[in-house]
Amino acid sequence: MQFQALHLSNEAKLQLQTQMLNAVEQAIMAVDLSGRIVFWNRFAETFSGWTTAEVQGHSIDEVFGNRLVMEAARANLEQMQRGEGWSGEILVQRRSGAAFMAHLSLALMQIEQQTLICIVEGPAPQQIQEDNRLPAEARALLVDAVGYEAQLTTLAQLKQSEATIQTLFRISNKLNATLEVNTILDELAQEAIRIVNGESGFAGLRTAEGMTVRKYFRQGVAIPFEHTWPRGQGIPGWVLEYQVPYGTSDAAHDPVIEHDLAINADVRSIICTPILDSVGEVLGYFDIRNKQDDEGFTIVDQDMLMALAPAASIAIQNALAYQQRLATVAELKESARQLQALAANLESAREEERTRIARELHDQLGQALTAMKFDLAWLTDQLAQKEVSLAQKVKTVTLQMDAMIKTVRRIATELRPGMLDDLGLAASIEWQARDFEKRTGIVCLVRVPAEDLLLARAHSVALFRIFQEALTNIARHAEAQLIEVTLEAASEVVTLCIQDDGRGIEAREIGGLHALGLLGMRERATRLGGAFDIQGVAGQGTTVTVSIPVQQGE
Repeated sequence: MQFQALHLSNEAKLQLQTQMLNAVEQAIMAVDLSGRIVFWNRFAETFSGWTTAEVQGHSIDEVFGNRLVMEAARANLEQMQRGEGWSGEILVQRRSGAAFMAHLSLALMQIEQQTLICIVEGPAPQQIQEDNRLPAEARALLVDAVGYEAQLTTLAQLKQSEATIQTLFRISNKLNATLEVNTILDELAQEAIRIVNGESGFAGLRTAEGMTVRKYFRQGVAIPFEHTWPRGQGIPGWVLEYQVPYGTSDAAHDPVIEHDLAINADVRSIICTPILDSVGEVLGYFDIRNKQDDEGFTIVDQDMLMALAPAASIAIQNALAYQQRLATVAELKESARQLQALAANLESAREEERTRIARELHDQLGQALTAMKFDLAWLTDQLAQKEVSLAQKVKTVTLQMDAMIKTVRRIATELRPGMLDDLGLAASIEWQARDFEKRTGIVCLVRVPAEDLLLARAHSVALFRIFQEALTNIARHAEAQLIEVTLEAASEVVTLCIQDDGRGIEAREIGGLHALGLLGMRERATRLGGAFDIQGVAGQGTTVTVSIPVQQGE
């Protein structure tokens, strides 16, 4: 037996949709493209303080006291026309005059010949509702509250029992109360069995292999059962193939059912209902069997299960999106951890290479240049007695050699100050400040501990390199005349502060694409579990503060 979908009139749809939207515990509003309010549910009244009658036909901008909602809608119209929602924090005003930041989600929908903007307000638990649940739920309810192109029974049948609608919403709230897919499937199967008075059933998801199940329920007892129906095979596979419900009241002679499957041994009747996603593809299904009064399932039973499917779809898509987000966050965290480890290894390798090159420059090139200088001095003495002009030339070369030796020593020192290993961080900072002062003319006031800090090599190198980078930035950009440098050590934290009296760094420069030096400074501090902060005041200067947790003597 296959069931035929029944269609509701537009008036019947509107009446049912209004009831369903008023039961949703979120403020849901709809406006036309000019911003005129056409729908305002019960929670929107609570949220804003305005009743439906008071706001109907008025501009949303007037009600909320600003133009930000429609400005956001117009700015993201193309995005929404592609089927993508938009969400963000917008300042709104209640009827009482109180203003506050509200989280609003916007999405376009088409009803008849009219394009509307659906607005949903509310916090986004687990950070998924703004992207998935609220826009999807609002569209599903506003555009087609009865799901799957009006596959519910006629409105007259639903009106026979207000309890039916309340039951659907109770189940919907229950399914949406969790973000665990397996829990949703278990609750769905049991609730579906209950509302059609079945004996057993199960719910599952579609996978790449087909329709899967991991357990089924019989008389309220969960029984492990793992199976997959490929597309077109068995009743779940048939539902996957044709994307419509399948029902039979004569399971023993049904040509689609797999009779050799253990769970089908005592089956008399079945209703298998697809769960469709937001684009109409099969997301999952639930299969209910054997009406307890020995009669077969009716069209009313099928309609009840079809009415339940959209709520199940929303809950499952929510849960899947949440799981995907968790997986993505975990991947990003792992990638960040790996990148930090890679950066640390690269930095360590770079420091070692700097040390090696510095030693080579000092020990090999420096010594060779010094020897050449002595040879030139001897040659000068010899030529002074015979060739005055050549002697003068040799003296010039000697002066150039002196300059080259100083350059080599400076480069070697900048690559790896020997005093950082020999005398420690405090002395190295003081020496670097004096050298900077000589080269730039910028006065440096340095305050460091009288006794050197016993720090690990990594901590000393990180703080010294941050100090070097800060001085470089000041020389290039700050237009400063004075720098105050303070190095302090508490019981477990070492803090370095560099303050200049320059023009003051701007916020856009701190987060700019070209602030790679600042990014490197921050990364060095973060890698060691420390904190990096930079603050600028226009015309008063910039302050860089670095704090790194250490244990004295480590």
